Amino acid sequence: MAKKGKDDKKDEASDGTIAVNDAWTGMLAVSLLALVVGSGFLAYDYFSLYNSDVPPPTPMKVTGGPPAPPPKAAPAPAPGPAPADKGPMPMPMPMPPMPM
Repeated sequence: MAKKGKDDKKDEASDGTIAVNDAWTGMLAVSLLALVVGSGFLAYDYFSLYNSDVPPPTPMKVTGGPPAPPPKAAPAPAPGPAPADKGPMPMPMPMPPMPM
């Protein structure tokens, strides 16, 4: 084992622990890679659309006037008599507990 010198003391800020890369660090790296690849595809699509010799498509021209108003609807029938009160609703059946 090597001898400890003056500069080999523990770092007081880290309490002697060292950070370890785990699955979350890997997921962070994968998501960063996905962002970079997606940005590359977006740039490729943008530059291939605007740097081509083919002229951009022209929008379709709308001809004609405004649409006709909707037809008049028949008047609603008069409401019938209110239903008779049958009292309070019966209590619903209890639900069986969920199987575990």
